[in-house]
Amino acid sequence: MDKDLKSIKEQNKILDEIKKKVEEYLEEKRKEFARFYFLSSDELLDLLSFQDKLEIVVDNLKKFFDNIFAITYAEDDAVLGIIKTLVSEEKEHLILNSVVQTKGVSNPINVWLTNMEKGMMDTLKDKM
Repeated sequence: MDKDLKSIKEQNKILDEIKKKVEEYLEEKRKEFARFYFLSSDELLDLLSFQDKLEIVVDNLKKFFDNIFAITYAEDDAVLGIIKTLVSEEKEHLILNSVVQTKGVSNPINVWLTNMEKGMMDTLKDKM
């Protein structure tokens, strides 16, 4: 019985270490893209796990970008993941001055979301 209790305590210690490392990783990602602070740890972990599935990312956009309901692609660029337009819930379209590349090894989710945010701000500044 003592042996089992000791084993359980050791396993709990390992689990606590893993949980701490995951939380540190999520905090690092939040520092890289501050809007991730709007997501719970579970939501962020899911998002990072499925960052190559653009439809899952788009479903979560409204959690950290106010009133972005959908995105559209430049013609024939959906496969390449090139965002050209942001769409609000009211179906207003904001055509970005420059496209945003979402796919590629050198383009993790925090990078392309930062690029999308910058593109959105630059486009709005030009329109004012």
